[in-house]
Amino acid sequence: MAHKDLKRLLLSGGSPAQRPPQSIPASLFTEGLAHHRAGRLAEAERIYNQILAARPDHFDSRHLLGVIFLQRGSPTQALDHINSALRLNPGNVAALNNRGIALQELKRFEEALETFDRAAALQPDYAEALSNRGNVLKFLRRFDEALASYDDALALRPDYADAHSNRADVLCELKR
Repeated sequence: MAHKDLKRLLLSGGSPAQRPPQSIPASLFTEGLAHHRAGRLAEAERIYNQILAARPDHFDSRHLLGVIFLQRGSPTQALDHINSALRLNPGNVAALNNRGIALQELKRFEEALETFDRAAALQPDYAEALSNRGNVLKFLRRFDEALASYDDALALRPDYADAHSNRADVLCELKR
């Protein structure tokens, strides 16, 4: 699993940010996001929770709160928040990707695979979902499929270091 990819993807615009509603100053979410990008998770969490107290349906705050829990190694709490976010926006591929990561950490591999497949179906050029799909297939010891998933990710992003590394692991398993 690649938390650095997760952080880079989600905190650099992988999911279009909703504008905070009128009752929440626009700068509040921006401030929370800045804290999150800088690794100040407690500050970001406080702001996301403040936004959610005023507006429980704020997708990005709910989703990024789940990301914070992933970054802290709490996949059960992460999954709860990400699932709540997906109820608000079921087609958000970044949230689906993070749901898959949380499920993978919980060793719920078949559900994780279904989630990555759904993300890739919604956005076929989403290299992170394809690479994460390969990770799950590797755990399931479905090495040929994992290799194909990494190859698909690398066709989209030839400089994707984690996909190269994981592909090499699979080639070792296949004695190639």
